[in-house]
Amino acid sequence: NVVLTWFVAVLQSCGDSIWNGVVLPSFIYELMGHERGNTYVGYVEAAQGLINLVVALPIGYIADKFSKALIVKFGALLIPVAAGGTIFAAFYGVAHESHRFVCYWILFGAMCIWGVSYAVWGGPAQALLADSTPTGQRSWYFTKLAQLSFVASAVGPIVAIVLFVLHGDKWDTTTLRNVLVVGVA
Repeated sequence: NVVLTWFVAVLQSCGDSIWNGVVLPSFIYELMGHERGNTYVGYVEAAQGLINLVVALPIGYIADKFSKALIVKFGALLIPVAAGGTIFAAFYGVAHESHRFVCYWILFGAMCIWGVSYAVWGGPAQALLADSTPTGQRSWYFTKLAQLSFVASAVGPIVAIVLFVLHGDKWDTTTLRNVLVVGVA
C-alpha cells in the first residue's frame, strides 16, 4: 500500500500540475468564447470543488464503516472514466466547434467525477496509507509522500512548457487540448 500510494501520488501530482492548474481553465475559456468564458470556467471549478466537499464526508464514513481498500478501489475505477470524459470532451470540442456546449457539459460531468476521485484520494487513500505504516513512524512515510508529490508537481509545469514550445507557444484550443491530454494521460 505504501509504495503504491507513493507511485500514484507521483503520477497524480505530475499529471495534475500539467493540465488542471492553468491549461484546463484556458481551454474552457477558449472553447466557450471570451465573452462568457470566465463564467464557464467558474462553473466547472465550482462543480469539482463542491462535489469533492459533498462526497468527502460520506465517502470517509463508508470507508471507516466498511473498507478503506474497497473505497480506494472504487476511486481508482473512477479515474479512467473521468480521464476518458475529459479527453473525449477536449478532442470532440476542438473538432466540432458547433457542439461546444455538449463538450462543455461532458467536461463538466468529468470534472465532477474527478472531484469524487479527489475526495477518495484525500481521505480513504490517506487513511489506508496511515494504516499500512508502523505506529510511531507515520510521519516519515507522510513526509516522503509530501516530498514525492512536491517534486512531481514541479515536473508538470516543465513538461507543459516543453509542450507549449513544441507547439509554437500558441494558446489556441488545439494546443491547449494537446497539453491537457498529455497531463490527463
